Amino acid sequence: TISPYYRQSLLRTVLDSGISELMSHMWFVMRQPQAGNPKNNPAK
Repeated sequence: TISPYYRQSLLRTVLDSGISELMSHMWFVMRQPQAGNPKNNPAK
């Protein structure tokens, strides 16, 4: 069996990389439509 400590550190690594990946993806997605598609943003 996998030792709890190893599993926890592995989980933390996966979680951290997953979160940073998700954050950069969300940032990219949120910035994209404004640059390419002004009518998505009626306020401006």
